[in-house]
Amino acid sequence: MNLALIYRDFAHWYTATSIRRALEALGVSFVYYNNNDLFQNKRTLASHSHALVLDDGFGIGAIPHLPKKTAFWGADFHCGFEAHYQANIGQFAILYAAQYTLGVELLKKHGLESTWLPLAYDDIGMGVYAHPRASWLYDAHLVCSWSTDRRKRLRSFIEQTYPGRAFTAESYREVLGEAYYQSKVGLNDFGLNTDGRVRADHVNQRTFEAMGAGTMLLTPYLVVPDLDMIFPMPGDFMVRWSSIGDCLDKLDFYIKHDDLRERIALAGMKRVLAAETYKDRVKCILADLESL
Repeated sequence: MNLALIYRDFAHWYTATSIRRALEALGVSFVYYNNNDLFQNKRTLASHSHALVLDDGFGIGAIPHLPKKTAFWGADFHCGFEAHYQANIGQFAILYAAQYTLGVELLKKHGLESTWLPLAYDDIGMGVYAHPRASWLYDAHLVCSWSTDRRKRLRSFIEQTYPGRAFTAESYREVLGEAYYQSKVGLNDFGLNTDGRVRADHVNQRTFEAMGAGTMLLTPYLVVPDLDMIFPMPGDFMVRWSSIGDCLDKLDFYIKHDDLRERIALAGMKRVLAAETYKDRVKCILADLESL
């Protein structure tokens, strides 16, 4: 397979970077192309038999001279299908969506068949950590953009309740693995939909980050079945909350109960490292491309 890897080099760290690392770790040979180089005809794909196009919600254009054997993996269909994808998504032989309800089901409504390929844990970039631990630097960990009032309230509460023992930041993931590992509880929350409502309709990256690093995940209930489809019996691997009050009560409880918390954290870590890494996702993509 002579593979072209295509994505917009938009940020230092996002999903495409994790996929690239996984390809390298698996010894897969590829040539990287920036979308803009292809749109401007500065480079050509003529020498490639296969291609993989990755997108993190920034949108795609009509890529010239794509091989017939091209797969597309969309990490953030919830960012807006009509705005970012609809016009050009028919150019790919294989479609993957990181969201089920907002990806696979949405594409089906537009007459497009796709495969669900959820987000995953970047064990190469974030690391694999020893378990169990004897001590922790932090009681609570919350990393996200502070785009909603609910997130700001959570941050304020944990910083005031656990002074010096709360890790809160907007940060690249390479520093997050260690911070997660040094935390008793990894808090998760969601951003906003385009209509301003808090999203609870997809499995986000932080779900895998906390669990993969060996921290007990405390995450909201979803209004869609996606999480339960990835993790049947999710109560074995994480704890879920239904309101701010419920979240804060459970946070306090699990911070104080090391044995119970660490049993859940270890189960979650083993589950993610066994089957929910970006190397696992890449293996699926490569098998599908080779079957074309």
